[in-house]
Amino acid sequence: MTLRFVLIALGWAVIVSTARADAKVLTRPDPERVPRQYYVLFKEAQELYKLRLLYADPRSGIKKPTVLPDVLPITVQDSHSLALALAESVHGRVFGSDESPYEIRRGFWVGLPEDMVSILAKDPRVESIEPNAVVHLSAARVREPTPNIIGGGREAR
Repeated sequence: MTLRFVLIALGWAVIVSTARADAKVLTRPDPERVPRQYYVLFKEAQELYKLRLLYADPRSGIKKPTVLPDVLPITVQDSHSLALALAESVHGRVFGSDESPYEIRRGFWVGLPEDMVSILAKDPRVESIEPNAVVHLSAARVREPTPNIIGGGREAR
């Protein structure tokens, strides 16, 4: 019985130690970023399910969010609803598609004031916030179209 309690306690310690209260806010040099545009990446489903346990334990340091507190962004519908509500809570606006630049992950593009990024990062369902990048088009070699030759050296069929 004591050994079981110790194993459960150790398992709880692992859950607590891997959870973060604040999202990572990634940076990009100023000339390489689009001002006031970010991609917000939600945590993976496995981590999101653990949050409910962590909310219940004050020792975890993870507080239940104030914006749609019972919504986990696991389904497309819940992700979209949460994205809209989170953006509104920080005076932002969701834009672009729901398609994630990260394979099989959920998130959203948001335009928001720079000083609201740290507030958005406090939501425990958010893994990271990354500034949108400026895209540079480079001169590419353009292939000349192949002429449709009828007659001149080839016979039309």
